[in-house]
Amino acid sequence: MRLAYALLTFGVLALFPGCGGDAPTAPSYVPTGLKASIFDHIKTFEICHDALDDAETDFIATHYDVFVGTGIRFPRVYETNPNILVLSYILIRANSGVYFGPSCEIGEFCAETFAAAHGYDVEDFFLHYREDVSYLWNFPDGGTQDVFVPGWNPEWQPGDPPASASAKSESRVWGRWKANQRWANVASRAWQHWRNEYLAHTMRKGNTVVDGVFVDGVVKIVGAMSHMMLDKTIEYWGETVDAGFSMIDDHYSYMPVLRDFLEQELGEPKIVLGNAEASYYLASEPVNSGRFLERFDWLMVENGVRYDPYVTAATCSYDVQFQDVLGIGELAASGRKILFGAKDNSESERGRIFILATFYLINHPNLYFCDHKGDLNWFDAIAQDVGEPLGSAYVWASGPDPARPASTYHIMAREYTNALVLVKHRDSASYFLYFGTETMHDLGGTYRALSDDGTLGDPITEIELRNNEAAILIPQ
Repeated sequence: MRLAYALLTFGVLALFPGCGGDAPTAPSYVPTGLKASIFDHIKTFEICHDALDDAETDFIATHYDVFVGTGIRFPRVYETNPNILVLSYILIRANSGVYFGPSCEIGEFCAETFAAAHGYDVEDFFLHYREDVSYLWNFPDGGTQDVFVPGWNPEWQPGDPPASASAKSESRVWGRWKANQRWANVASRAWQHWRNEYLAHTMRKGNTVVDGVFVDGVVKIVGAMSHMMLDKTIEYWGETVDAGFSMIDDHYSYMPVLRDFLEQELGEPKIVLGNAEASYYLASEPVNSGRFLERFDWLMVENGVRYDPYVTAATCSYDVQFQDVLGIGELAASGRKILFGAKDNSESERGRIFILATFYLINHPNLYFCDHKGDLNWFDAIAQDVGEPLGSAYVWASGPDPARPASTYHIMAREYTNALVLVKHRDSASYFLYFGTETMHDLGGTYRALSDDGTLGDPITEIELRNNEAAILIPQ
């Protein structure tokens, strides 16, 4: 039972402003040429923030088409692979602790040093609370901490909210994820000057200048900004944290400033790639979707697809997350260059094959793949040459789910010259079963299943698949 891909994606273009005739126009002067890739069948990327030794640098140069980071030996990687694209990383939402204060490690570009050299008040680089605030701060690993930040209001009058900071620096807003970060004042011309100059510095290594910049932290989440009470800052005092919060446009408006500076400073246009974080922010979250696609024609979807050992609300489902995956494929087909981050949170063979196979359902010359669970999280199945796609993805099989007959399972397929890709997603975002969902299917031929380590299994003529299980089958 083969349904056309176009039928499956009905409505997806409407969800993704950027697909079809109503696409926002991306900056036309951003470099769009693609260099030759390492593998004929897939393009790959990696993000790593740590310092890398020569062996790790060489591994990146021989396995990835795009590298994002700061610790790589740029001249060495270009010497090994002249076709690799290297992007320097910048987090614009927050100032890292290594950029300011006694732990600063960047010399003349330390915030206090740069501010003094250019006649700025270093506090212009930060956001500050105007009144005392307390809230529960969330760590990336799920931990929490009660945070109290004193407010700064030197013109305090009776009746004003308490503001107990003795210096403005004490009222700096904490970063969203790390305790040593402080929220950046992106609207400040002083901050923009500082970050532009430092970023241009990081993009030069001797006579080598990297291909562009990866911008993290541009997406704005209303709930997170409200939780951190950013409406109580001096800089945004009196505003309401909603879709019209001016901080959102301040971050997006910085992008052309950055792009123009890099072109003038470095002598040629550079790639400015934005992290869209989750596909949700492009698909159905109006705060970011239109703004983002107007600013970037290179982008990353950090959570393109994920596999979890136990089903969660964010685990890929046919009715929600997989439809977003299809929309990403449409964006790539429309000309966007997209780093597709996939996460196998189980670190298992099943999880790795699932995320790779899901990517193959939409694979396109403008798409790049990475298992984004951790640094250098390579697995050898990526290198298996599946060949060229013979068409779009389609429904290969469907029927009542054995564990919940009222639900309909769907097995998606895409045929390649050297492989048959099958992916079975759980039916809906409200369906939380993996076990007892097995269905058996005749393959109509003899195949060997690809393992995550790149080896092939025994010949088979039929296959059993559970919800959120996939197979990459090599014909015999």
